[in-house]
Order: sequence, then C-alpha cells, then structure tokens
Amino acid sequence: MQRADWRIALVEHLQELVDDVRIEAATATPVPAPPYSKFPGDHLFVNCLYTATVAKCEPNELVLHARSDLLAIVEMLIDKNLLAKTRSLCVSFLGNRTDTGNERLYRYSVGSESYPTDSRGLTIDMLLEASDSVESSDVDEISKLLS
Repeated sequence: MQRADWRIALVEHLQELVDDVRIEAATATPVPAPPYSKFPGDHLFVNCLYTATVAKCEPNELVLHARSDLLAIVEMLIDKNLLAKTRSLCVSFLGNRTDTGNERLYRYSVGSESYPTDSRGLTIDMLLEASDSVESSDVDEISKLLS
C-alpha cells in the first residue's frame, strides 16, 4: 500500500472512534524522517480532541479515559496492519479545560522496537511497560492552575 493510501485508510479507521460523546475529532499524520536519520521511515502522530465534557473530568478519570482510548487506537492500528508501517507512534489527547483553548492533556509515544504485534490480550500495562515508551499527562498542572 502506498504511503498516501495507508494514510487515507488510517484516517478512515480513526473516524470510527469519533463519537462526539468522548472524542469529537481525530487526525493522523505520518511524518517521514529526514534521509540522514538514525530512525528512517514514517513517524506517526495521532491527535484526538476530547469533548468538553470529557476534557473537564477529574484528572485521574481523564487519564483513565485517555489510556482506554489509547488502547483502542493501538488495537485498531495493529488489527488493520497500519502500526507495522511506522517507525514510531505518538498519540496525544487534547481538550479545553480552561476556556482558553485546547491543551494537551495526555501523550503516549513508543518506538517500533516495542510495538506489540498482536492486539489479542493487549493491556494498557503492556503498552506502558514497553522499554522505550513514554507517557505524560498535563492534567495535574492544568488543574493546579484552575484552583
């Protein structure tokens, strides 16, 4: 599948997650590495925009939502054979908690060396325990600003 073809397929599959209850928009952008990169290939960036209701949840509840949605995205990427086409994956969840615009609420990234190969039995713990995975959440900082 050509790069443009698999990106179209990826966007179509991501739209299945958009339900306007939790996620109101989702985009995916494969970014090619420069020719001299130590990590050649496409690096996939997925951005999901949470609805206002979800974005304003308590921080611990928001992280649980993000982890659940992350798991659904990774499972879909594996099942559609799209994850294997990339060198790294970065998934960000954005939302408006302060009425000043969308902030990044949660982010997960992982390199292809740690990609799961099968979605059956995949858990969030497996994703978080990957050797080169990074999870970050800004909801605690944002909550402090709101207090």
